[in-house]
Amino acid sequence: MEKKDATEVPTPAPQSNDKTGRSAKDTQSLSWKFVGGVVVLSIWVIALGIYGVDRAFHLGFFPTRLERHLTDYREQLTDQNPEVRKKAEQGLFSYHGFSVPILIQGLRSGSEERKAACARCLRRIAEYYYGARPHYGIDADKWERWWEKVDRAMVEQMDRQADEQQAKRQEWASRQR
Repeated sequence: MEKKDATEVPTPAPQSNDKTGRSAKDTQSLSWKFVGGVVVLSIWVIALGIYGVDRAFHLGFFPTRLERHLTDYREQLTDQNPEVRKKAEQGLFSYHGFSVPILIQGLRSGSEERKAACARCLRRIAEYYYGARPHYGIDADKWERWWEKVDRAMVEQMDRQADEQQAKRQEWASRQR
């Protein structure tokens, strides 16, 4: 006969749950898996919500590929190589409507050299695309107010054009009847 150690505590055999036929250990494991799944799902829903709010209100938590590209151009405005600077200016100029907010952000931080380069690009864009000649220097708040006015005017113009197109479609449809 085997001699048992007095300190050894016998472990009870797993008992099955009457309703499911699962042991208590299996049930506990399933409940932790369920809790883990709920936590992962909750985090995913919250992240998706933040992404949606970011896209709707342009908060900048998740920059688009174009925004990252234009931010890189903004950083290259003060590069030592003149060819890199010229390419950066051309890139920002060609995406003018998207570049303006990024250039305004550049006026808020960085070296004085970068702020001056951003202001030059903003003046060039304002003159060429919007027929304006603002002289706001490196004052980001003035540039931002200017851009809000321009942006609002563009949206109003697009709304008017959409209304005109809708009226033309309705007129054409009424003639077809």
